[in-house]
Parts: sequence; structure tokens; C-alpha cells
Amino acid sequence: MARIVLFDAGVIGLLCLLPDDPKVIPGRVWLARLITSGAEVMIPDITDYEVRRELNRLGTTAKLERLESLRDELITVAVSSEAWAKAAEFWAIVRKAGRPTADRHALDGDAILAGVAATTGSPGDEVMIATTNVGHLARFSGVDARRWDAIV
Repeated sequence: MARIVLFDAGVIGLLCLLPDDPKVIPGRVWLARLITSGAEVMIPDITDYEVRRELNRLGTTAKLERLESLRDELITVAVSSEAWAKAAEFWAIVRKAGRPTADRHALDGDAILAGVAATTGSPGDEVMIATTNVGHLARFSGVDARRWDAIV
């Protein structure tokens, strides 16, 4: 049984902070503990996209380099056809319930990340999303979203 931790954009954004930023130290210590514990730590491509587009917009070269370093260090996971289908299902369910996580015209990264989480791993694996925004991701039934610093 594998323990899989998928990163949301807020967590990756934190880990891309410059080394002298005091907010990054707890995140880096936490990440090292996760890796040491044997967890499979993954950056979904949708998360990379969300963080990368903003770093490109801001022109923050050092943070983009840190993102590349994290991609080299961790496992990356593509959005599969199965994940896209599950994301579309999640998007429709929360929209019908009147609890959307994005504008109706938006692609909705949270629904896509939830779709990735729902289709990653094998039966019996523990799959969770490490996030800074549990509220949005908790709307997707069967998806285990936890505040990043609560995952030990």
C-alpha cells in the first residue's frame, strides 16, 4: 500500500520561495520528512501549470529555477484521459450543487487536481492532496485534501 501526496499550487508556491524567506523553512523541513517517510510525493502537471504561469507573469527567474529543481527532485504526474473525465464529472457535480470552485468559464484547476487525485494510485493506496485551501478541494467527494502542514 503506497502513500501518495499530490501537491496543490499553494504548496508548490511556498516551496518555490527563495531560501532566505523565513516562510519557506517549515515547508522544506516538512518536504524532507515526507520523502524520508517513504511517501510518493508528486507534482501534478496541472499544479505545475498554475504555479508556472504566475511565476512567468511575474518574471521571477529564481522561483522558476526552484520549480524546475522540485520537478527534478519529485515525481511528476500527467493529467490522464481518465483524470480529465473524472474532473469533468467533479466540475458538474459541484456546479449543480451550487458550490463551484471557479467561474463557470474557467477550466477549474481544483476540479482537475481532484480528478488526478481520484485516478492516481492503486486500490488500497492512500492518496491525498497537500493544500493551503482545503475548503475548495473538500467539495469533491472521495478526495482526501489536507492542509499541507497537517500531513505527517
